[in-house]
Amino acid sequence: MPATAQAISVPLTTLKSGCCATVHQRDMSGEDQELLSAMGLTDQCRLRICRVGEPCIIQIAATRLGLSKVMAGKIMVHPDVTTA
Repeated sequence: MPATAQAISVPLTTLKSGCCATVHQRDMSGEDQELLSAMGLTDQCRLRICRVGEPCIIQIAATRLGLSKVMAGKIMVHPDVTTA
């Protein structure tokens, strides 16, 4: 995988269903970050998009989370180029 492909950071909302990605940055309040971290959505975690839209459903390991479109738009990820 080319190094430049990993450097691309995009909002979670731009990915399609079935895509995988690694969380790069969460642009939200500390309280929201703590809540998402408690549910498994941490920096550098791998996730898969199960459903795009409202809510955006993601899977982290065996856990699925529903996120509002606004919240999902604040999460920057590095898409996995093999599933993008």
